Amino acid sequence: MALRDWFTSKTPPRIGFAKAVREKFKGETTLQEAKIPGFAESIGEEHSFDFSIPEGLYKRFGLVLGVVDKYVDFVIGPGFHLKEDSTTEGAKRAKDLIEQFMQDVNFDTVLREWLREALIKGNGFLEIGGKADQPPQGLKVLDAKTMFVKRDNKGEILSYTQVTGGDLRRVTKSKTISFTPEQIAHLPLNKVAGEAYGCGIIIPALTTINSLLGVEKDLALMMQRKANSPIHVQIGTDEAPATQTDIDNFAQELEHLRNTHEWATDHRIKMNVLDFGKVGEKFEAALNHYLSMLTYTFQVPEVLMGKGNIPEGLAKVQMDAFERRVQSIQAEMEKIIETQIFRRVLAGNGIGDLHIEFAWGEPSTAETNDRINKITELLKIINLHPDLRLELENEMIRLFDLKPMALNPDAQREAEAEIPQPRVPGSNREE
Repeated sequence: MALRDWFTSKTPPRIGFAKAVREKFKGETTLQEAKIPGFAESIGEEHSFDFSIPEGLYKRFGLVLGVVDKYVDFVIGPGFHLKEDSTTEGAKRAKDLIEQFMQDVNFDTVLREWLREALIKGNGFLEIGGKADQPPQGLKVLDAKTMFVKRDNKGEILSYTQVTGGDLRRVTKSKTISFTPEQIAHLPLNKVAGEAYGCGIIIPALTTINSLLGVEKDLALMMQRKANSPIHVQIGTDEAPATQTDIDNFAQELEHLRNTHEWATDHRIKMNVLDFGKVGEKFEAALNHYLSMLTYTFQVPEVLMGKGNIPEGLAKVQMDAFERRVQSIQAEMEKIIETQIFRRVLAGNGIGDLHIEFAWGEPSTAETNDRINKITELLKIINLHPDLRLELENEMIRLFDLKPMALNPDAQREAEAEIPQPRVPGSNREE
């Protein structure tokens, strides 16, 4: 069929696109397999970096700890709630099951630990206890240093392996634990295409952190050496030169200086103070440069870290950008929670065809007050439709967290009709 006839035909021929979509992926992934002695098969793919490095920085470097905790507070802090796709009895039961499960496992606390592990090491591994065809027995965050992802050459996850023996060169087969994909919820952050692991937020800043720590070490050394002003002592004159013994004896006296030490000498000894200037200013530019680089890498506004004297408008723009970054992390977590945790809970309880949506956020105080003010202005409209007025009033009840009214509109109108009317003065007066 010609191209022109194909466009003008009422029933153009079918293109084999749907068939192509159903085919398996053709692109392959390069695997860097990790093996241990005494185990013929690989335990998974090698870690792209040493996970203990960012963990050590989080434990020992306060700036990294502050950045990670800021992310955790902004991502988990707004709270979360559930939404069902329909109002059927099955959807309500599914929502109730998940809410009960979240309450039993302290879901908000688990989320914080899971996200913190992913931010630090790039990967958060959450074990979903129990068998895949049974209700989950709980949630447990596993140490990412011990976890390995096993994939095929197409990039599909086959299983997870935990190595509990520490050094891979000394691990035996009895020290490995295998997990099916349904038993692990894997949260990789800042993942590069083709790799099995994420890189988190600390490793990209590792070079800058090393430079910053080097400058701070040099500054501390200089301040230690130049904390006091050194004294240069000149002994002797041209007419009466000093001997080496005199110089050594006076140098020994200088080694035992005290705060209350006073000197009394003759005209042959001259003492001068050596001034090296303001040592700290020499490092100020370098420190500010590396701190700014860390701000760009971590993508955390300076105002949140207690640094930065910037205009209010610029601070607002930075906060908006940071909130977008937080929302992107929430979106990644949301899909994993729905597809790997909630689906497992529903399948274990015999409900596999329903979808419960995990939604982030609870309105802040400012947002709630703004919404209340808008609804108040709408309720002032005299000719507002009664149904719309009722919906607005119910929304006000929800915003104020009040007990819903039991009367429906018809019953409310009937109750108002039964209210006795006030007597008009003079209406019952006898003539």
